[in-house]
Amino acid sequence: GSDSTFHFDQAAGGKFVESSEDDEVLWGVISFVKKPEKLIVYGPLGMQGMAVASSYTYEFEATEEGTMVKLIHNAFGDFPEEMGPGHEGGWKELWESLRAYVEQGKTWQELQKT
Repeated sequence: GSDSTFHFDQAAGGKFVESSEDDEVLWGVISFVKKPEKLIVYGPLGMQGMAVASSYTYEFEATEEGTMVKLIHNAFGDFPEEMGPGHEGGWKELWESLRAYVEQGKTWQELQKT
């Protein structure tokens, strides 16, 4: 939600957690770290309550323009096929928010007000 924050431990065994005033959700556990190149997270990753195995792999590469971030999202299990477009839209929003934060210092909440 708009009032939630994410915490991302940057070590193997660390947690990827979303929390708000009312609740806390474990999105996943960090399973692999190779600083500054790669990070892998396993867990429900937004599909809580479903029989799903999911992983995110983040790869970071220095380029002349800055850092290129590559995301690979793999999931399998018992989840509705129509979840695919929802995840795609969610990733797009997340990356646009991250880019605005890195380039302009604007938080997700600030972007929602514009």
